Amino acid sequence: MAKKEYAGKWKDPRWQKKRLEIFERDEWTCRFCGEKEETLAVHHLYYEKNKDPWEYDTGALITLCQICHESEHEFRKESETFVLEMLERCGVGHNSVHTLGEVLWYMLERGVIGEKAVAFFSALRWAFTSGAFAESLVAAHRQYREERREEREAERGKSGDTKEGQ
Repeated sequence: MAKKEYAGKWKDPRWQKKRLEIFERDEWTCRFCGEKEETLAVHHLYYEKNKDPWEYDTGALITLCQICHESEHEFRKESETFVLEMLERCGVGHNSVHTLGEVLWYMLERGVIGEKAVAFFSALRWAFTSGAFAESLVAAHRQYREERREEREAERGKSGDTKEGQ
């Protein structure tokens, strides 16, 4: 569907009703910056082919002020590219990226992040930039790896397979 045709649906009463529902749910506040005085817009977190704007679940829609909404559309692709480049530089393979997607899907499906995603990722950003947390995360990961190694060794011992390097 062409953008012009889709944009024409913004005047549809079904969209206007859905839009008001989202504004009210979000207490007429931008979900990114907390602004209440700027012009507000309802932002689709994603789009699906052949779906009208009002057919989306409320969890796929958020209130943004005009500045955040324009910024989201202007910089989204650039930000996605940046994240992928950083994952590559860190040596993160496609399997790990896929696992991250599965974890996010799991969290979304169970309501762990959903409408709280902005707060979740802000907290995550703080956690990873906090030196003490980053150190404890690395220590926890090392402990996890050591426990998995011990479990594998114990399993090998139970099965009678004591060959080195397996």
